[in-house]
Amino acid sequence: MYSFLYRSFKEVLKSRVHYEFFKRFMATNKASPPLMFWKAVDDMSNIHNEKMKLTRLSQIKRKYFGKLAKYGNQNT
Repeated sequence: MYSFLYRSFKEVLKSRVHYEFFKRFMATNKASPPLMFWKAVDDMSNIHNEKMKLTRLSQIKRKYFGKLAKYGNQNT
């Protein structure tokens, strides 16, 4: 019997099916940026080449914290 009970939120996010469902839920509620940030950082942690990891880190910083970032507190 397949159990849908997870012991942690991270287990839910590691399950492809449950992650996709949660991603749609977050998008429907206009709250997907934190999930997208978590996924980007989690994916980066799986990169073993240091140069590629630093490149990915720069991309994440630019996307989520740069001047043109679409996320976070904006003074408009």
